[in-house]
Amino acid sequence: MAAGLALAACAASGASPPVASPPPHDIPLIVTDFDHEGANVGTRPTSHPLLGKPLPAFRLAREDGESFSDVALKGRWTVIAFTGAWCGDSRADAPHLAALGSAIDQDPDLDIVAVHVDARYGTFVSVSDFFAKSGIRIPAALDADRDVYRALGVSWVPSYLVVDPQGVVRGFRTDLSHETASEGGVKRFIRDIAILRGATTDRR
Repeated sequence: MAAGLALAACAASGASPPVASPPPHDIPLIVTDFDHEGANVGTRPTSHPLLGKPLPAFRLAREDGESFSDVALKGRWTVIAFTGAWCGDSRADAPHLAALGSAIDQDPDLDIVAVHVDARYGTFVSVSDFFAKSGIRIPAALDADRDVYRALGVSWVPSYLVVDPQGVVRGFRTDLSHETASEGGVKRFIRDIAILRGATTDRR
């Protein structure tokens, strides 16, 4: 029962399950979640309402003073990582988010930005404190009132969106801490992002 309560605590209050969108053209829009491995996903979403669609307009300030917006993302492949220090699942995912950030840092054509959902920090004093103690070294923005969380159709933390250079959402998954039988979530996610990038490039 405790595990069930922990899962529910990280879903948005009153959120409706997202509806999958059909893939446009012949570009595969992979939902890199773990439900097809036979795991019990509880209330985690298994798709995302913006797959194949452009991000809506949004704007947040990053902690480093830079602007984080739909416009700022244009021209680059970007992973948007939604997390929350108040959420047990996000805390469990933190080492994996740190590893994902390190892996993406090695790729000059891929960026990552984190969005901290809500202004609650659990046992931490701030987003910076949560990231520093978790070894996460990626840019972060605070979505204190959850406006961007809702505008981008997210209903669970941690969640990850893969956005192409045109600002279209091409991939989605939840917790990286859930591993398949053969490989970790980070390795699999990086591989799937490469597949997405290759498929999009081949079509042009």
